Amino acid sequence: MQGISKSAQRVSSLDGIRGWAALFVVMYHVFVQNFPSGSISSDFLGRLLPFRGNSAVFAFFIISGYALSIGYLRRNDFGVLARIAVGRYFRLVVPVALGCAVVYLFVASGLVITPARREAAGDISVVAHFAFIGAFSFDQTAAVRPIPQLWTMPYELVGSFLTLCFVFMLSRRSWRFYGYTAVFLALLAVQPIYAAFVAGIVLAESRTLIGDGRVNFNYSGLAFLGSALLLAFIPQVEYVVLVVLLSVVIVWSAVFNEGIQEFLDNSVSQFFGAISFPLYILHGVVIHSLGVWLHQVSDDSLPVWVVVNSVIVCACVVFARAFKWIDVMGIKFSHFVTRIVLPQKLQRVTIS
Repeated sequence: MQGISKSAQRVSSLDGIRGWAALFVVMYHVFVQNFPSGSISSDFLGRLLPFRGNSAVFAFFIISGYALSIGYLRRNDFGVLARIAVGRYFRLVVPVALGCAVVYLFVASGLVITPARREAAGDISVVAHFAFIGAFSFDQTAAVRPIPQLWTMPYELVGSFLTLCFVFMLSRRSWRFYGYTAVFLALLAVQPIYAAFVAGIVLAESRTLIGDGRVNFNYSGLAFLGSALLLAFIPQVEYVVLVVLLSVVIVWSAVFNEGIQEFLDNSVSQFFGAISFPLYILHGVVIHSLGVWLHQVSDDSLPVWVVVNSVIVCACVVFARAFKWIDVMGIKFSHFVTRIVLPQKLQRVTIS
């Protein structure tokens, strides 16, 4: 869910994917989960790609696998993996903690209207524990999480270290693609979410072999559209293995289609990419404050529902832009920690 540094020489279209994925999560939470319409089936709407929250999350994990591995694959520098391993928790926890502080202040000031959200984030000690420990634990339910959508953080943290291990063990082997395939299939059977990270590693390996610049593979556009269409026939919370596979095809085909890359490289897509992490963390507080209030003072007609929910989504985007600095602080603090913890000689180590 985090940004990729310029030094990693990332494919800029992945920033665009990450940005639109964050927006799709917001649209799912607004239009499908929190403020559904009586005129449109929530189940049907939640199957469409722009409202498909779980596919967006899997896209985050695929991009994380790419981001965590591309620097090492291109520079063959063990220091890259060491710096990521040391700073990873801090890279994630700082924006999460700052986001939790914002949520607590909203609750304390009475701006959050939803009772369950007020109860979950009304005790500063509970919020602090969640920010530094609970958010990265698998043992909490959404009802007691100050920021419910951060159920992804334990998977992000564990998946990050799995990615580093797989890259270190396999990336310099001639048979690495067979190894990645075996790991991917094994994880797909045991825990499909982690398979998405391995898909990101393979994407990074592919970009390393192909090089920078736009690439256009035949039928990649059809693969993108076909996968998005197939998702419409799969319920939001079922058939996780199939959803992961289709999400992988969507991300890969977007990266390898020149037309889609042009769209993902434009200023709008890059803007969403730049605010994707704060948008993901903080959109809930907007939904449960401004969003609930707007629906309380508006009627239930379909046109009003569309307008009000669209306003809420826009407010989430504006709010995330205002708090973009929480993501920047995460990057800076993780770099600060790695400079303190790692010896200079380790940062210079290169594996041949």
